Amino acid sequence: MVILSSVGHRQGGIDLSKFSLGGQYHPWAAYGQRKPANVYTASELERRYGHHGVHAWAVHVGMIRTGLMQFLDEATLEQWGTDPNIGRLMKNAKQGAATTVWAATAKVLEGQGGKYLEDCRVAVPAKVEPVGADPGYAPHAYDKSQEVVLWKRSTDMVRSFL
Repeated sequence: MVILSSVGHRQGGIDLSKFSLGGQYHPWAAYGQRKPANVYTASELERRYGHHGVHAWAVHVGMIRTGLMQFLDEATLEQWGTDPNIGRLMKNAKQGAATTVWAATAKVLEGQGGKYLEDCRVAVPAKVEPVGADPGYAPHAYDKSQEVVLWKRSTDMVRSFL
């Protein structure tokens, strides 16, 4: 299973006391909560089901120029246009798809589920926090206690809809 995450997970972990953002939705706050949640989910899926042959990876595809960028506000686009780190992170659609395809097909990943992947490799700890052009995952990306709590809360929420 390939779960799309992002370097945006480095903005911080999940505040489970504000699981629904306390009714104060903001796109970047939601994004900042969602991306570490995706890393946590891949790790927890691997821990729970890897021994049954179900594997998961969290993948950072990069910043891809797609139609989704049309929804960004002008101030963000202007700031990104002057940030050299953003330029180094930008990819075209083929480049962005490469790690996802690699995660789904690479024999070298056998036995390495639950990992955060970027640029067609298993990521290492990031050298720069919170977010920069340096590759890697944040120290909080692998937090077993948070993974377990997120899993329980998520499954409880799904059960409530059934």
